[in-house]
Amino acid sequence: MYDPIAQAQSIVPALRATALASETQHKLCDEAVSSLRDAGLSRLMTPAHYGGFEFSPRAQILTNAITAQGCPAASWV
Repeated sequence: MYDPIAQAQSIVPALRATALASETQHKLCDEAVSSLRDAGLSRLMTPAHYGGFEFSPRAQILTNAITAQGCPAASWV
């Protein structure tokens, strides 16, 4: 079963490594976007019918708080 909290925690080091680049570029760098996508975090609240996980807004907020530990900009995506 997909665990969004574990997935968010697993990418914090990768996000931390890209945080300065994202800040310098004034946009989320491609590596951070890939990390979020590969971890499935971009599909948390997407309906299952469309290939998502149908998690609650609470799950989205919790994972945003975790990803912010690595890169604050990434937590807004």
